[in-house]
Amino acid sequence: MMRVLKNWLKISLIMIAVGAALVALGFILGARGGYAYFGDGGLRIVPAGDVLVVQEMDLAAFDTVHITTHANNIEFIESDRYGLEIRLPQYADQPNWNISNGKLTIETPVRNTLVFMNLYVQSYYIKIFFPGSAGVQEGANIEGTVFKSVDLSTTSGNIRITALMSDNLILKTTSGSINADLQYYKQAVAQTRSGDITFHGSGDNASLVLGVGSGNITADASGCVDVDLRATSGRIRLSGDTLANALLETATGSGNINVDVSAWQSLTAETRSGDVRITGEPYGATNADVRSGNVTMTLRGDERDFSYEISTRSGSIHFGGIRMGNIARNVSNYSEKSINIETSSGNVRVDFNN
Repeated sequence: MMRVLKNWLKISLIMIAVGAALVALGFILGARGGYAYFGDGGLRIVPAGDVLVVQEMDLAAFDTVHITTHANNIEFIESDRYGLEIRLPQYADQPNWNISNGKLTIETPVRNTLVFMNLYVQSYYIKIFFPGSAGVQEGANIEGTVFKSVDLSTTSGNIRITALMSDNLILKTTSGSINADLQYYKQAVAQTRSGDITFHGSGDNASLVLGVGSGNITADASGCVDVDLRATSGRIRLSGDTLANALLETATGSGNINVDVSAWQSLTAETRSGDVRITGEPYGATNADVRSGNVTMTLRGDERDFSYEISTRSGSIHFGGIRMGNIARNVSNYSEKSINIETSSGNVRVDFNN
């Protein structure tokens, strides 16, 4: 019995090696790969390729967008008109799209698809064109579009938005990066399980929530009063002209946190493994909780205006230019401004700029 299993194992390994060699050879010779899927007539095999499914460049105006798609990139592009362009693989069903009461809805059906020899870079996408402030020609009657709501979701693909103005924004991808550059927003949510998030914008007393499973977050939170950035594994960089009453939350399981903003009412930075660096002017509490990593703060103000509690189990403490060793410090100056730092293993340094 064991001899039979060993023979089958040898045959399987040989088949895998031969298959890998054929795939490599096909890639060298310019093979484009292919797809297998189950349709009405059973299993179908088609060569890979893309076709332009839809291109409409003179659509009726819309101020609400809802897109649900699979394995496609989504992009918003400034233009002088409303339009859309959809490019899907040739095995895909026709996308469902319509405009009703100022709302553009796009849905692309999904099939049970097996990809093989897909060793080339393919670009399937949905592009939305809209009149932005920079894309409007001088003398035109139409002004830049302020969307009421933009809700975009793709299972596998990147999302890219430039020069958008929207009251509410929701961006979700299972596997892919999100890049958003907004001129105006009130509420924004962006999530990806695997990929980076880069977010820049000018908020109007805005709320910003960004979440990553595995990837980095880079965010400009100018004009925000409520910010929540979380990564399971990856670094977080937060910057911008935030407001004095802003509530800022940053947390990552593994990665560095760098916060360089103008002001905040409350700021919390948490990481299990990584360094924390905070720069700005606090009007309330500043908290850093690190299991393994250093904490560095450069704060605007006088150290006598702060109450503070600092501890490290393994590391040194520098506070206001004075070395305190690794002894825990708890000082109350009866101030609304507080500093709370705890690290299990790492150095702590707090400096002040008047």
